[in-house]
Amino acid sequence: MKKLISLLLSLTLSLTACSSEKKVESRFVPSNCENTKILTSLPSSISNPKFIDTKWEPAEGTDLFEAIAAGGIACSFGIQEAEIGTTILWANDDGYLFNERSTQWIKDGEEVVDIQDFDEEKAYALSEAKEGSTEKHLWKVNFLISGIWIQIGATFADSLADYTPLAKAAVESLRDEKTMKLENISGCYVAEVGDDRLAMRLDQQDRNIVSAEIFFGWTKKASSSGFMAGDYHNGRLSGTYQYTRDGKEVDEDISFTGDRSGFVLTSEKVDSAYKLLPSVKCAELLNS
Repeated sequence: MKKLISLLLSLTLSLTACSSEKKVESRFVPSNCENTKILTSLPSSISNPKFIDTKWEPAEGTDLFEAIAAGGIACSFGIQEAEIGTTILWANDDGYLFNERSTQWIKDGEEVVDIQDFDEEKAYALSEAKEGSTEKHLWKVNFLISGIWIQIGATFADSLADYTPLAKAAVESLRDEKTMKLENISGCYVAEVGDDRLAMRLDQQDRNIVSAEIFFGWTKKASSSGFMAGDYHNGRLSGTYQYTRDGKEVDEDISFTGDRSGFVLTSEKVDSAYKLLPSVKCAELLNS
């Protein structure tokens, strides 16, 4: 009887401990800069700041390149003409990326810091003395939180305290699982214009990387079918389309604009607008 009571007590304590554990909700990088909280976190000294739409072409090996390659996103906000504002990167850490990049940050002079009133796992900052002054300008902060690497660069920040509102807004801009799934563009999309038939089957996981099967059935030029590897940011789907023409492999840059309601082909010089709408015909066209 004592053994039974002891066992029941042990199970009760175990269940109580499990139920008291707080479930950590997964967070996901943004897919659209204009849906983030950054603009409202900028200081009032920056009058009427805007999202600065930028088509990034990062050099291999840079932070920007690695962040986007990991399915992340980069966003700039501020006053472009005055060259004042902030650029923020979000990327999945995947258990190694932050530490891997920190090796170079340390070589570049970044130091370990603690962001005021913030609960980051680790942070680095790059500062530089102002010309003719003992004061410093804080150019950049990298931090890791909830498995996400976030980098903030600002032209107006002189201290870590200046970065706290931006850091909090960057974290608040991370998507929850429900939002991520609602914005996911996986699926079949088809356009039928005259006798032309276009189809693509998109596959997007939990970040901004997208793969696709594509078929272009043209009537006035050679048709093609192949695969695309690319990314989806700010309503733009772009990547490299790989297919075979006359026995040779071809790599071609391709782009669309849109969302899960449909995509417009923007990279082809065609007379008509080709909007690919959600469809169930992908299997028929992709296998034709």
